[in-house]
Amino acid sequence: MDRYAEDFDPLTPRELRSKARDMSPDWTSFLVLMVLSAFIATAGLLTDSPAIVVGSMVIAPIVSPALAASVGAAIGDREMLAASVRLQAVGIVASIVGATVLALVIRFTLFAQPDLALGSIELIGVRMAPTLLALIVGTAAGGAAALGLTTKGPTSLIGVMIAAALIPTAAATGVAIAWGNPTIAIGTLVLLVITIIAINLAATAVLFGLGYRPEGSLIGGWAR
Repeated sequence: MDRYAEDFDPLTPRELRSKARDMSPDWTSFLVLMVLSAFIATAGLLTDSPAIVVGSMVIAPIVSPALAASVGAAIGDREMLAASVRLQAVGIVASIVGATVLALVIRFTLFAQPDLALGSIELIGVRMAPTLLALIVGTAAGGAAALGLTTKGPTSLIGVMIAAALIPTAAATGVAIAWGNPTIAIGTLVLLVITIIAINLAATAVLFGLGYRPEGSLIGGWAR
């Protein structure tokens, strides 16, 4: 009765590790979904369509390895941590490359103006540089995702993906590269890196705050 009471009762470390592993996608499906979501985000940015951009965020699975990395850091699972960090890095690179390739095709097949002013596109303009608000959003999204992960029920990552907006930022980097705009490319890339680091660190901090510790830690194992 105590175990399944209505009060908040976080998962044990073993349950948390198991849940994080179950959420981690395989390499093939992960990379395919990252590239496809980047394609959709690129089209959404170039048409300045918020609906299409939101759709790309729903498809992208980037938050799952971020949570797995946070769990690995919190409970001392180095293998999970390293694998999840690699998955995030490769996924981000794949999405930028995919967005760049599609943007190049669009530019040089005259589906868009070769001299298009990227800064005039609102959905790109808001991602041209890192801001304090973007850092706050990434931190809050990571914390919310980690808190949801510790519950017994399913973890919905759609809201986290929409809040963090990682894939549209990666697509904006690819579009800027394709249009030869280093200022926007660097600005959006810095924003992307800062946001994903904020998500990882915030999720890890929340897990530590809930009492998760590496096994054998001097601080102690599991604490309520």
